[in-house]
Amino acid sequence: RESDLWAIGAEPASGKRTSDARRLAGWKNFAAMDPQASADGKRLIATKLRIETGIYIGDLNAAGNKPFTPRRFILDDWYNWVTDWTKDSKAILFTSQRNGRWAIYEQNLDSHSPETLIAGPESYLDPKLSAQGNVLYTARPASSKTDYRLMSTPEHGGARTTLMTGFYTYACGTSPSSSCV
Repeated sequence: RESDLWAIGAEPASGKRTSDARRLAGWKNFAAMDPQASADGKRLIATKLRIETGIYIGDLNAAGNKPFTPRRFILDDWYNWVTDWTKDSKAILFTSQRNGRWAIYEQNLDSHSPETLIAGPESYLDPKLSAQGNVLYTARPASSKTDYRLMSTPEHGGARTTLMTGFYTYACGTSPSSSCV
C-alpha cells in the first residue's frame, strides 16, 4: 500500500496544463487523503492516513489484580483481522489481505508463521469455527463488494459447501451442542 501526491501546473482561467506532473510525496504504508491547495496556490494540506491491523494476544487475569498486557502476535504488516480461536485454544483463525485478495489463515500460539486454510481466486473472509469442526466463512469474487456467499468446509480440509447467498452476519457458540446462527 503506497500513496503518492502529484502536482501538475495549470492556468487558472482555462485549466490548460502548463507543466509536467511532478511527485510531491510518496508515503509507503500510508494513504494520502483529501488534498486541498491554499487559495494563493502556495501551500497544500493533506491527511496522511495509516490503518494498522495488528493482532495482539495476552493472558487474562481471573483475579483481576494484574493489568492486561497484550503483546503483538502476528509480526507482519499485512492487513490482518482476527476472528476466532480453535476449539483447543492453541491457535487463532484470522483473515489477511495478501496479494490483493483476502484469505483465511490459522496460526498456532507457539508458531511464528501462519498456515493457509482457505485461499484461491476469490476473497475469503470472517472465519468462524463451529462446535462440529467446520469453518464457516464468507466468499466473494475479488472484484465484488456485494456478491456474498456463506460457505462451510471442514477445518482440516475437504469439500466447500455454499450455505446461503446474500448479505448476512453469523456467529458460532462454543459448547459441543451449540450451533451457528
